[in-house]
Amino acid sequence: METIILAVTGAAGTIVSTTVLKKLKQRRVKTALIVSEAAYKVAEIELKIKPIELDRLADVFVKDEHELADLRPKAMIIAPCSMKTLAGVAWERADNLVLKAAKQVLERKLPLILVIRETPWNIIHLKNMLQASKKGATVMPLTFQPKAAQKNIAELVDGLADKIISLCL
Repeated sequence: METIILAVTGAAGTIVSTTVLKKLKQRRVKTALIVSEAAYKVAEIELKIKPIELDRLADVFVKDEHELADLRPKAMIIAPCSMKTLAGVAWERADNLVLKAAKQVLERKLPLILVIRETPWNIIHLKNMLQASKKGATVMPLTFQPKAAQKNIAELVDGLADKIISLCL
């Protein structure tokens, strides 16, 4: 079964990551989840969910490097991706589990989708996006592209989640 790693960092926008997880489950794609401590706090504030509820949305919850080594992912999504995580990916840091997984994915030349949340962007952000792109990552801003038929935020998030997933499958 295909596995996609989904990493959630501390940027706002955890509704996107939970929607991606649910849609991957509907498509019968195995998911491995990595969550930063800051992301748990944001999820509690934004979605009113406890850490265990977020963890249960995935098939596998990755807690350490040993579990990471056992995965054979098809792709990785970091959604939302903080600017700190973007910089770590761009400059090949491996300070935490998210960055270690991203580095492994890029070394294997697999798709890595960085769903950037923060705006506005300054020159440092743009340089980091360019550098991450040169390394093989796809940089995708967390932006909605409304269509006339979409009536609410949930439909906008669904559309964005579908677009993210299409870059991996």
